[in-house]
Amino acid sequence: MGCDIHLFSEKKKIVNDKEVWVNADYWTINPYFGDDEYEQELDIVSIYNNRNYDLFNVLAGVRGNGPSISQPRGLPDDVSSIVKKESDSWDGDGHSHSYLTLAELKEYYKNNSHTPHNGFLSKQQIKELDEDNHTPYSWRSEWSHPNFEYREWKEISPLKVIVDKVDERMRKEFWVREDEEDTSKFDDRFRIVFWFDN
Repeated sequence: MGCDIHLFSEKKKIVNDKEVWVNADYWTINPYFGDDEYEQELDIVSIYNNRNYDLFNVLAGVRGNGPSISQPRGLPDDVSSIVKKESDSWDGDGHSHSYLTLAELKEYYKNNSHTPHNGFLSKQQIKELDEDNHTPYSWRSEWSHPNFEYREWKEISPLKVIVDKVDERMRKEFWVREDEEDTSKFDDRFRIVFWFDN
């Protein structure tokens, strides 16, 4: 059974003289709302909604092995009401709830920008890797054919996509110029909250 991620973004904002986390996602109207009791009025336009088990492992140790930023932390106590409602709607089907600030994502990526891989590749895959720097999409974990050879290689961490998209959203929400390099005062005030389902 496949595993999918449900990822939301939040920013820290002052509301009624108090700092609170509010949802920073974009939403669209669900045209099927009202047709079925399970249809919600709004659908999230998520920053990320693909299935990548290497990424799931890096974010929370889900569906993979190797180093992770953190094991699942649960929903934050100060989660925004809309994200809490979304999480509650998954009842027992959602698992491994967690959250990470943009600062945490950037710090981890800075020190882990590439993911190591190894396995047995065909001669064509080896040629593409060596000559064109095309990393293989699939490989064998055990030797089972004389035309396959063991190789080790690295590829850009799947976390780069998340870091780039979350940084872009943070810049829009806090009106930060694209050429501004030091965003540390905002990076702790922007986070992703996520969980998985099988």
